Amino acid sequence: MRSTRWVALIMVLGALAPSWLGAQNASKASAAPAPVGRTAFNTIYVELGGNGLWYSVNYERMMQSHLAVRGGISYLSIGASSGTASASVSSIGFPLTASYLVGAGSSKLELGGGLLVEKFSGSASSGFGEKAQAGVFYPMGTFVLGYRYSPMGGGFNFKIAMTPVYHPDLGFFPWGGISFGVGF
Repeated sequence: MRSTRWVALIMVLGALAPSWLGAQNASKASAAPAPVGRTAFNTIYVELGGNGLWYSVNYERMMQSHLAVRGGISYLSIGASSGTASASVSSIGFPLTASYLVGAGSSKLELGGGLLVEKFSGSASSGFGEKAQAGVFYPMGTFVLGYRYSPMGGGFNFKIAMTPVYHPDLGFFPWGGISFGVGF
């Protein structure tokens, strides 16, 4: 039931996004040239793993024929308890990327990068009145190297990519993701 509400909300937001971006009111003289042959400039998709670490819900806009920008959100919360003791940890992240698409037609090589802003927080209680809370904010670099299937006229979209992440204190770690969505 919950996932149905999320899907409905994402579809409504995607349909309204062009008007939020001012596309409806922009004059043709000031508008950027439209990508040749493309009629679907927006994509909404769910990425498992990838630039949002665990998963993310994303909106992407084609800015030029080979340039795409995206923003997303991810959230994960886990808790456990035993007797009177308990602990929980959560993370919320915002992947922001730009990608260059190489190739013609619907199948493309995707090369990109961006920023993942992630906040981790946690709390614990011992059951004896002792409580602890902590939080940490991590801005991380993220990269994209993968395959994308994105029809020029919209419809089903698919992506699989290596998405390594870089943090100045932790270094690089390998990562990857797979995405499914709809272009319109």
